[in-house]
Amino acid sequence: LADGRAAEADGFASFWIPQVPGYLDAMTAVALLGHVTERIEIGTAVVPLQTRHPLILAQQALTTQVACAGRFALGIGPSHHWIIAGQLGLPYDKPARLVRDYLDVLNAAFAGPGAVAVDNESFSVHSPIDVTDSYEMPVLIAALGPTMLRIAGERTSGTILWMADERAIGDYVVPRITESAKSAGRSEIRVVA
Repeated sequence: LADGRAAEADGFASFWIPQVPGYLDAMTAVALLGHVTERIEIGTAVVPLQTRHPLILAQQALTTQVACAGRFALGIGPSHHWIIAGQLGLPYDKPARLVRDYLDVLNAAFAGPGAVAVDNESFSVHSPIDVTDSYEMPVLIAALGPTMLRIAGERTSGTILWMADERAIGDYVVPRITESAKSAGRSEIRVVA
């Protein structure tokens, strides 16, 4: 909490918290930060998808967004094989497909209060979401490869990167995600590094 307050006082635009095995729950920490800060954007970098059902993650994200008065950015991703399969014993099959299917549920849940009805290869969800506080929910996905960058550009607010240098970002990431966003008729895309 002190770090988040200090970042805001020092003029930073955003403060990001990772979901690291064995450490703090990122969204809980963000919700707490929302109460001790006033203007800074607070985000997760990133919450692994395989560890949470998308409807449950949507509920938690919407609740976190309320706690942050609209300043929360949800960073998600398929994590790493060595964490998901190696440490947690969960399947790590077709991560790009999982991300696409997961976004189907999240986008339906974030569209507003009401029924969420999604049937795809990974999920069959038929349940209401009744969080009525109205805030936009920016979603960024961990994306470096061409398929994930295409998904990010077409279906999310952008990408959140780790271990990518300025050359990779400028020469590879930005052109690909921007092209995908334009092809999908979207004009604004974010790259957070």
